[in-house]
Amino acid sequence: MARDLDATFYEPIAVVLPAAGRPPTFATGIGPATAFVPAGEPHGGRQVLYYEEPRDGLTFNFADRVLHAHGRAWNDRPRGDERRWPCTHRLLAARTGEIARIGTYDPREGEITLAPDPTLRDQLIAWLGLERSEDPAGQLTAELQTSSSVKHGTRREIRRALAAGRSHNPVLRGFARRMGHEDLLGEEPEQP
Repeated sequence: MARDLDATFYEPIAVVLPAAGRPPTFATGIGPATAFVPAGEPHGGRQVLYYEEPRDGLTFNFADRVLHAHGRAWNDRPRGDERRWPCTHRLLAARTGEIARIGTYDPREGEITLAPDPTLRDQLIAWLGLERSEDPAGQLTAELQTSSSVKHGTRREIRRALAAGRSHNPVLRGFARRMGHEDLLGEEPEQP
């Protein structure tokens, strides 16, 4: 685990989209392929959402955008008596009936797990504009794993090496510990 973030950053979070068949009135001016994560619990029939839009010139995929939106939501969460200015950049409120939970993002693994409903999967494919591609399912798989995070890429490589039977390799084990991935080895993280 990264030494500078507390464990709450790594708690899985919901990923939502505008509900199918409903115009996203809450997202006026926000384009397709935008990632939305809820902040806190709904209140008065409305849900606060943080979001990240695709940006020209950047190759962030959907999971990367979810990670950025999650970072804003996590940074703005209440922390005891600490008084802070909230992040109002890329923040909005939506009626709860206008959003649908399509899955869960695991910040530790950098991956989105989709809800089992195939209509939600199809909705995400359409939201991302992948239905016109030759391999929408393959492209969707790539969109569900962060691509810009070295930490997540490192975790995936360590998992692959362990799955290939190299768990006794001392270099691999040392590297996993140095990078803060002791949990992949079945060990407790070091305390700073």
